[in-house]
Amino acid sequence: MKKLILAVCSLALLACAGMSTPAASSADLLHHRYDLESVNGKTIQPMGDNAERTPRIEFQEGNRVAGVICNFYNGPVTIEDGVMKGVLASTLMACIDPVLAEAENAFMQAVSEGAKLNLNKDKLIMTQGNNMLIFKLNDYK
Repeated sequence: MKKLILAVCSLALLACAGMSTPAASSADLLHHRYDLESVNGKTIQPMGDNAERTPRIEFQEGNRVAGVICNFYNGPVTIEDGVMKGVLASTLMACIDPVLAEAENAFMQAVSEGAKLNLNKDKLIMTQGNNMLIFKLNDYK
């Protein structure tokens, strides 16, 4: 019960923070990589030394995104007025981690229906419907 209350409070605080943060533009995001930290208040566990499998989104030239959650994905998107929308191609591997499965489903639905993007310092906050995904800037070194 305590975890549920904590998750609900975290989502409420992040929702309020998301409303006061600036909408992200293509220029703000281009050439940046963001690692997924949480989905709907649930923490995404680090992938250890396997950086290739770390859940993430990368913003590339030509209005394209690429990355991985359970499956690798890529494709063209539009970002207008802080809303990202597109149809992404992805691999079709089974996702055995329930939190990653939730994250992948929320992400793909958000992008296909139009995800609101907000930046707050080094955080990218993606919201759509009842879903909130929080990414942390982790550019290549």
